[in-house]
Amino acid sequence: MLKRTLMALVATMALGVGTAWADYPERPITIIVGFPPGGNVDIAARQAQPFMEKYLGGSIAVVNKPGAGGAIAYTEAANAKPDGYTLVMLSFPGNWTQLFGGNPRYGVDSYDYIGLLTDEPFSIFVHAESPFKSLKDMVDAAKADPGSITLAGAGSGSSPHLGALLFQKASDAPITWVPMQGSANMQTAVLGKHVTGGVTTVSVSVKMQSEGQARVLGLMAGERWEEAPDTPTFNEQGFPVEWSASRGLAGPAGLPDDVKAKLVDAVKKTFDDPEFKALAKRDKQIIRYLGPDAFRTYAENQYKMLEAIWATDPWR
Repeated sequence: MLKRTLMALVATMALGVGTAWADYPERPITIIVGFPPGGNVDIAARQAQPFMEKYLGGSIAVVNKPGAGGAIAYTEAANAKPDGYTLVMLSFPGNWTQLFGGNPRYGVDSYDYIGLLTDEPFSIFVHAESPFKSLKDMVDAAKADPGSITLAGAGSGSSPHLGALLFQKASDAPITWVPMQGSANMQTAVLGKHVTGGVTTVSVSVKMQSEGQARVLGLMAGERWEEAPDTPTFNEQGFPVEWSASRGLAGPAGLPDDVKAKLVDAVKKTFDDPEFKALAKRDKQIIRYLGPDAFRTYAENQYKMLEAIWATDPWR
C-alpha cells in the first residue's frame, strides 16, 4: 500500500513538473542588454521584444545593464538560473573580445544559443559639418598631425574598437581611440563635436546620415549596401577592412528542452514576421537568421577568429 502511494505521489509530481513547463512562460521574461538604451544592441532587442511576446504568449522586459563592454550583462546571464526567464542579447564579436587578456566569468559554453537575428557591417562616420569627405582625408590628417584624430565607440576591446584597430593597421595612420559606454554615448560625442568621428554599425550611422546629422565615410563590408548606395566600402577606398556585428538571443546553458524549443520557435517566427522585417527595414537593420545549431557554430567560429587575431595583434 505504501509503495503504491509513493509511486502515485512521484507520478503526480512528475506530471506537475511537466505541466509547469508546458505553461511556460508563467511570469515575465527578462532580456538583458549590456549597453545603454538607444544604442544598436538595445534597438535590436527592443525590435524583437513585441514579436517575441506575441509568439510566446507572455510579457518580456528589456533591461539595460551596461559596463565593461557588455561583460557585466554577459556574466549575469551566464550565471542565471536556466529556466528560460533570463535571456541575453549577445553581440558578436564584442562579447568574445572580453574573454582575452582578462579574467571573465563566462565563455562560449556558458549559453544555450536560441537564434541570430541581425548581422551588419561597421562603419566610420563624422559630423555632417566635418571637413572630411573620405577615409583618405581622415588618414592624411592623422599622418600630418599625429594625435589629432580621435575615434569613439563602445569600450576598449569592443567590436567597434577592433574595427578601428583594423582600419589603423590597414592605413598606418596614428588614430586615438576614445572608449565610450555604448553606442548612444558615442553618437552624442560625435554630434557634439567632442571627437573626430565614431565607429558603429550601419543601422546607426546611415540613419543619422539620412537625417542630415552625419556623413558616413565608409562601410567595412565586401560590397555597398542597397540602403546607402552612394556610400563606398573601405575596400573601394584602398583600405582592406571587413568587419561586422551580429546579434542574437541566448539563455544560460542548461535550458529545459521544451522551454528552449518554445524560444527557438518564437525567434524564428519573429524573424519571418512581415511586420518585423518592415520595422528592421525602417530602422536600417540588416537581419539574418541562424537557428540554434548554426548559431552555436557561428559563435564558436567567432571565438576562433578572435583567438587568431589576438595571437598576432592583442588589443589590450
